[in-house]
Amino acid sequence: MMGEKISTFYNLLNGMEGKEYIETFISYNVALISARLKPSITLNLSKYDNKNIFNLWNIYGKKYLKKLNLGYISLRDSEKSLIVLIYDEKLLEKYINREDNLKFLNRVGYEKELSVENALNTLKYRYKLYKCPHELGIFLGYPLEDVKDFMECSNKKCLTCGYWKVYNSENKAKTIFMLFDRVKDFTVTNIIEGKRADNLSLTLKYNFEKNHKIIFE
Repeated sequence: MMGEKISTFYNLLNGMEGKEYIETFISYNVALISARLKPSITLNLSKYDNKNIFNLWNIYGKKYLKKLNLGYISLRDSEKSLIVLIYDEKLLEKYINREDNLKFLNRVGYEKELSVENALNTLKYRYKLYKCPHELGIFLGYPLEDVKDFMECSNKKCLTCGYWKVYNSENKAKTIFMLFDRVKDFTVTNIIEGKRADNLSLTLKYNFEKNHKIIFE
């Protein structure tokens, strides 16, 4: 059922053009941020796709993010694509400054007192240096222990794999994955039913923000 719905969504999306296309594309991809369940996401914008998504990003996408009260930084701008990190400043500030996350980031080269601006500047530098530094997982809201086990090539068995590789707290991770799937399903359903992209953000927040503590506390 969900597979059929996703197929319908992509057929609908691919039938869109210009401003409508990029705003719907962004709304779908930032749904977990809008629902207040993730501090950030990464987005790969191809410079050679048939929708001219890179140009649409520059013309409409950046302005649309401001409308959603979201920020972004460019992590890598290559000949083929632009990789951006899209984030909610308050959620990101809260997550990276959790005591355990902050100590970890300090150990890998981040400042002891960490503002979002400083953290993102350091991430961007390290992204260029290491292609995709492991601490990116912290910025994306992944559990620290899973980030560390993945980073250290731990001999621990990977218990399950979904939105990230899980080495600890399998049941909690599965609960989060199911919640994320519900958000995606809700988003796709609303877009198929004609919900305007710029109204979807508030709808997601209203319906899912109550689950915020599962992720951030």
